This record gives sequence, structure tokens and C-alpha cells, in this order.
Amino acid sequence: MLLSQDSAHSAYLIRSCESGRIKVNDSIYETSFILSSQTLIQPWPVHHVSELNDTTLESLLTLEPEVIIIGTGDTVQFPEGFQLKSIMARKIGYEVMNNASACRTFNVLCAENRRVVAGFIL
Repeated sequence: MLLSQDSAHSAYLIRSCESGRIKVNDSIYETSFILSSQTLIQPWPVHHVSELNDTTLESLLTLEPEVIIIGTGDTVQFPEGFQLKSIMARKIGYEVMNNASACRTFNVLCAENRRVVAGFIL
């Protein structure tokens, strides 16, 4: 799936999303990573939703988002509530979705100049 929305305020935008890989700007990523409009952190040591916890989510939280998107791969896999307690404790909005939806949502929120941070599990 090709994505084409641009934002003058973003250093990073998602250009395409396929099974097991996401293209950010001109680079293709095949391992899990964290993305905001201005920051890319790779690798992110999460390979499955079951590995989400306070420690693995801290890298997203340090970017001070107003909303967090967690892309869980080709299908949506919902984490247990206790896994996201660090996000909920800070009263930060979050969404869990498959990677294709997460990519589209990330670009839309960036275009709206929202402080969005996405964690993509690949």
C-alpha cells in the first residue's frame, strides 16, 4: 500500500506499508521501530504484543506524545490492559491497530501537527 500524504512539519513520513516492512522516507524497515514526526528509533526490541511493558513503552513515552499508536503487524493483536498501565497512568491517548491502519493514521495525525508517536511491531 502506497501512502502519499505530506506534511511540511514532519522530518519523517511513511511512504508505504507491506507485510513485514514499512518504508519511511526513502528507507525500508523490516524490524520493529518507533516513529514520531521528528524522531526514528530503531531497533525497538519488541517482536510480539506480549513483550509490551513499562520498559519497552518507555521509549515511546520519552518522546512526550499526546497520542500513541501501536501497530501490531498484519493483524490487530490487543495487549492485556496491565501491559499498557504506564500509558494509562499518564493519561495519554492510545490506539492499537494493524500496521497498515497505523501507518495511515500516523500520517494523518502528523499532517494535523499532532504529537503522535507510533511503535511498529515487525
